[in-house]
This record gives sequence, C-alpha cells and structure tokens, in this order.
Amino acid sequence: MVKIVKKFNNGVTMVEKVLLVLMFSALIVLGILQVLLRSVFKAPLAWSEGMLTYLFIWSSFVGAAMGMNKMQHFCIDALVDLFPKIVRYLIEQMIYVLLVVISIFVVYYGTKLALAQRMILMPTIRVTMMWPYLSLPFSFLLIGLHSISNFICGFERKEEEQ
Repeated sequence: MVKIVKKFNNGVTMVEKVLLVLMFSALIVLGILQVLLRSVFKAPLAWSEGMLTYLFIWSSFVGAAMGMNKMQHFCIDALVDLFPKIVRYLIEQMIYVLLVVISIFVVYYGTKLALAQRMILMPTIRVTMMWPYLSLPFSFLLIGLHSISNFICGFERKEEEQ
C-alpha cells in the first residue's frame, strides 16, 4: 500500500515540476519579450502584464503545494522538539489530518468562488477570471494529496524507527 502511495505522490510531484518548468519558462520568455518590445520597439504588448501576473500567481500556488510535499515551509518547531518522539510523531500526523480537512474546505469553496467568476473577463486578455481563481483550489488539491500521502507514509516511518 505504501509503495503505491509513494509512487502516486511521486507522479503528482512530477506533474508539479513539469507545470512549474513550463510556467517559469513562459514567465521568462514573456518578461523578456515585454521589456524588449517596450524598451526597444516602443510597442508594448497590452496583454503581457496580465498574463505575467496570472502565471506568477499559478506558479506561486503550485510551488507552495510542492513545498508541502516535503514540509519545506518555514516553521518554528522549538516547542515540538521538546516532546518525546512519539508525541512529535502524533503531532505530525495530526498536522497532516488538519491539512487534509483544510484542503477539502478550500477546494470546495475555492472552486465555487472560481466558478462564480466565469462570466467576468480579464481586462487585457479577454479570458474568464475563473482561471486565476482556480489556482487556489488546484494548489490545495495538491496539498491535500501530499498530506494524505505523507500521513500514510508516516506509519511506515514509525515502524522503521521501532
């Protein structure tokens, strides 16, 4: 079971990496193009600033989800380190459960919010505002998947420690 979960989690991580590479590549190319056209040719692209903003938003949220996979976000664990290993393990597992609950909430209400924006068009790109709003529930879907995976794999880590 744990091997399947690890394989699935690695697949999700690979999707995140591919998305981030594509988004950052587009950010770099579009940013250079925008500066070049504005500075050299005095003919800026009207839509590039909006697209850069929304690509940045998406890459930030996908990157945050990727960081959650390995719990690489900033934390202050001085208090938790004072507890015995079993208590630290239980706290870690409770955090994963809490993250799954929060993720379900954000995915549900974030999707409702995004769908409510589908009739509003972005001013410069003329694409529905649903797409930038979907970055939040999408990233929390990934966070939820990573949290479930880390919760299940936590049992294996616990058995290895004993």
